[in-house]
Amino acid sequence: SMRQLQKKIKEISKRMKENNPNKNGKLWKNDKFVEKYKKSINAKPNKKEFELIRLIENNNLPFKYVGDFSFRIDTFFPDFISTDGSKKIIEFNGEYWHNLETHRQKDKRKADCYNKEGYKLLIIWQNELKNPEEVVIRIKSFVNL
Repeated sequence: SMRQLQKKIKEISKRMKENNPNKNGKLWKNDKFVEKYKKSINAKPNKKEFELIRLIENNNLPFKYVGDFSFRIDTFFPDFISTDGSKKIIEFNGEYWHNLETHRQKDKRKADCYNKEGYKLLIIWQNELKNPEEVVIRIKSFVNL
């Protein structure tokens, strides 16, 4: 019956979570795993990330793109990291994914982790790029420029 099938799916899902080799994100602390993953997905900035990269570069803002998994803080990989030694991070969020409940929970854990490690975090939402001047102002005030 449908009820039995749903129960079976829940059991399998629970077992998969319990036996997940990446429980608590520990695989993301393994450099070999990260390197293999990076190659497998051919991590490159998407179109909107490129827009933000250009905005940062054209305005000489002290950040560089590290969303290609080239910089890790605990089990998280920020999108942009400050280049002036000030321990600041910019996360660039798309509205669709980052409004899903699972992503919101992960984003909260990520923010807590960055905070615990002494980093300040600025979140820029994709739709903010419609007004690039405002984005530049937000980043400048974030780094006290």
